Amino acid sequence: VLLTKHTGAELAFYQDLGMYKILFEVSDKRVMKTYYNDVLGEIAKYDKESSMSLIKTLEMYLLENCNLVRTAERLYIHRNTLVYRIHKIQEITQYDFTLPEVRERCRQAILVGNFLKL
Repeated sequence: VLLTKHTGAELAFYQDLGMYKILFEVSDKRVMKTYYNDVLGEIAKYDKESSMSLIKTLEMYLLENCNLVRTAERLYIHRNTLVYRIHKIQEITQYDFTLPEVRERCRQAILVGNFLKL
């Protein structure tokens, strides 16, 4: 449960943390950073060199179960812009997002990046 609306502070109950519970148990944050870089490093590098926000695009795309219409609506961008970004992500990574294990690996790396505030 987050309490940002009234207090400006964030509060989450441990039982609601999901995968983040595991991340809190990892003592060596370098392991998590290495994982993030192995999975999403090239996209993060591209984001720093451009203004595309491909990591955020990928995060929303995965949250919306790879649905182009809903993802474009949530990002407030045209569907063709989203298609271009997804193609760019695939070009950079050579990932096939039709494969569940690829989608899950990217979801996990995004969680790690959010956890580490990358």
